[in-house]
Amino acid sequence: MTTSHRRQLSGALALIAVLAVGAALLVAFGARLPIASALTSPGGSSTGGPTTSDNTDRGQVNTANQVRERGNAIRCTAQLAGHEAYVELYENSHYGNSVQIVLDDDGLGAGREVVSPLVTGEQVHGSVVVDGTRAVVSGPATRNADKIPVAEEFDHAGEHLTTSGFRRSLTTDLTLRYGASTVPLSCDDAFHFVLDVTREKTTD
Repeated sequence: MTTSHRRQLSGALALIAVLAVGAALLVAFGARLPIASALTSPGGSSTGGPTTSDNTDRGQVNTANQVRERGNAIRCTAQLAGHEAYVELYENSHYGNSVQIVLDDDGLGAGREVVSPLVTGEQVHGSVVVDGTRAVVSGPATRNADKIPVAEEFDHAGEHLTTSGFRRSLTTDLTLRYGASTVPLSCDDAFHFVLDVTREKTTD
């Protein structure tokens, strides 16, 4: 993604790449810090993890600097009536949910924060108005059984982040509806995550 619009879109899910491939990609994506600390969030630190599962599952702070986060991250592309479409859905129990859709590289796109879940059970549903027309992402997403461990430790934006937890890839069959057109989405990055993150300031 080379244009400013697509860079902004990628920024919303920057730490997805960190979790999927490694912390070194953080520089390439230039994450927004709240999302970064969230998706980076595994907390395998000396605090020993969450102490009250019901509360920590909802993103409650366990200690002064440790948070458990869970959610879903989905990134997809499609060809839509001669346009190249980019879709990102992001759920985080601590930082909230967002939908972003961009068509082509000409700045035609929109994003919004949402309160309602984007993934309910095994069904995905998210929408945003792009250039006066509502774009809707929907379809099934099933968690795969295998848990992929996540463990990262790195510095970012004046903080030292220590993360631990796991992610499970999602098998998706999603579509994008925009106006009278409905097309299948190809989702190369799609997973559920449960992560703890410990944050320590490295600068005053």
